[in-house]
Amino acid sequence: MGDPKQSIYRFRRADIETYEKARERLVSKGAGVNIVQNFRTVPSILSWVNRVFSGLIQPSEGGTFQPAYAPLVPHPERKEVIEDRPAVLLLGPPPDFDPREASATKVREDEAQSVAALIEEMTAGGPEKRWMLHDKKEGRPRPVSYRDMAILFPALTGIDAYEEALKERGIPHRLEGGKEFYMRQEVRSLLCCLKAIDDPADAISLVGALRSPFFGFSDEEIFLFAASGNRLSYLQPPAAEAEGFSEALSLLKDLHGGRNSRPISATVSDLLSRTKAMEFSLLRQGGEQMAANLRKVLEQARAFEGESQATFRRFVEWLGTREEEGAREGESPWSEEGEENVKLMTIHKAKGLEFPVVFLANLAGERRRRQDFIPLRLQGTFEMRIGNFQTAGYGSALEREKAKMEAEDRRLFYVAATRARDYLVLPLFWGKRGRGFFSLLEEKLPSLQSMEPGSVVDGQIITGRGCFRLQPGEKPPLRLDPGESGKEEGTAWERRLRWKESLDGVKEKASVGLPLLAPSSALPSTLDLPSHRLDEWIEPSPSRGEGEEGGIYFGLAFHGVMERLDLSGGNNLEGLCRIETLAYSIPGSVERLGAMIRQCLGHPLMERVRKARRLFREVPFAVSLDGNLVEGKIDLLFEEEGGWAAG
Repeated sequence: MGDPKQSIYRFRRADIETYEKARERLVSKGAGVNIVQNFRTVPSILSWVNRVFSGLIQPSEGGTFQPAYAPLVPHPERKEVIEDRPAVLLLGPPPDFDPREASATKVREDEAQSVAALIEEMTAGGPEKRWMLHDKKEGRPRPVSYRDMAILFPALTGIDAYEEALKERGIPHRLEGGKEFYMRQEVRSLLCCLKAIDDPADAISLVGALRSPFFGFSDEEIFLFAASGNRLSYLQPPAAEAEGFSEALSLLKDLHGGRNSRPISATVSDLLSRTKAMEFSLLRQGGEQMAANLRKVLEQARAFEGESQATFRRFVEWLGTREEEGAREGESPWSEEGEENVKLMTIHKAKGLEFPVVFLANLAGERRRRQDFIPLRLQGTFEMRIGNFQTAGYGSALEREKAKMEAEDRRLFYVAATRARDYLVLPLFWGKRGRGFFSLLEEKLPSLQSMEPGSVVDGQIITGRGCFRLQPGEKPPLRLDPGESGKEEGTAWERRLRWKESLDGVKEKASVGLPLLAPSSALPSTLDLPSHRLDEWIEPSPSRGEGEEGGIYFGLAFHGVMERLDLSGGNNLEGLCRIETLAYSIPGSVERLGAMIRQCLGHPLMERVRKARRLFREVPFAVSLDGNLVEGKIDLLFEEEGGWAAG
């Protein structure tokens, strides 16, 4: 069973001709049935798909490498999100766009800006202002969000233009199945640091490490450091006036000294911890992915330790070779299903998936393939070309191969279009060279001159041309204090010195940490805890006396049991009490711990907990209040009919 119109894996030897031959043999012994019912997609998208692809996907002449088109039928209960409004959107270029002058890079950049602008438009404002879609689980309309969107690409060539456009607008996104792990800046920066740690004489890597986000020195600061007589080496102490460099070079020297006397991963972990690289990454746009990639290098170091003759230098060399050779490896996944981000992926990766909103990006991109070797699997032979030499049947085989690839391109386009549930967006951007999928659509698309925003043409609604701004809004510039901003007198050097003093003051102020209040700290009596942010805040019971046996370990054991206890009846209570008291070396407290927990289970609150819709235990939190950073754990957080309660 299968849909031959979705056969897009010839490069994996999933040949549609083989499928058709197998199908003919099966049908000759019985009957064939076309599965045409579509349960996910709104009728207007299916109508557009049928109209376009019924002419594009037709049986091939002289072969079986293209099936007949079977029209898709929408489910009777699947309605349009907005009545009488098509769900196929043609995202037109800006008025000054000229395809005759546009290079491939310019086309991608303009298209990426338009796609990002439309995403911003669809998700802007409150729920009442956002675009609506059909919630599959709830069975009713709801506002669109980032997690509903996917941008699909024929290939990942030039995808950085789209990532940059999304970043500029603060749109969270994730590249699914990307293979550029070793080209990511955070991975390259980490490699610079590891090279510098391994080899004190590698001044280039040392400079790269110092100017990386791990240490954050500017080019000017590094130049002035070297120009003042300091050597670019952590083996020689810098001069006393080298502010900031002493700590950085001391850290690298320390890691260098211990690199061969402890596990490789320990050195990598120490570098990440002492430079706060993870924390810094998470403060940046797209930081979750950066942090996940750094963790992946740490995991690679742990795995490398299992190799024979594993040393720190061998690991650094292995990592460097992977980067130099451009090894194709995916980034580390960091988000779970349902995370608020726009998915970026290839059409091949999206096969079998569905998304409420689908953007078909880079449709004008040419799909270039080398065809020097052509396997003829059904005949058990091949044709080939090497330079000016070619086998006798290569010419005819090449023409047939081109026809097969064009047929598969049409199926690939079909797969992309049928991933959409509520909205299908086609950006209309192409350059002076290359038409890609647009060459298949020219007769179905309106001309640029006839495109008016909001108009409907052949079941397609036009949007984009002047409907919203294509450039991201300017952010207000950072300013110094009014008294400082007016001081423009003096030479350029004097003005720079004043700017540097002001910058140092800002950095000093920002480096002062908040007072940390943990569960073991005494909360100030003036601290206003935000109980009003919950539907109900249940005050804790009075704490036990300070002199009771076990002290803080008894409390930890109590929380350990409550976190894992079966609250419906406490069936596993005795075993958990024994485990936790042994873990905290207070085995004599088993009975007292059990009695306290039974008393807790009898509290009226627990009856509400057992009936809760959702329950979370030992939930960590951190909140800044009145200049204090309060950290701790919420023992019980549960949702009732009237809202959330904590206790």
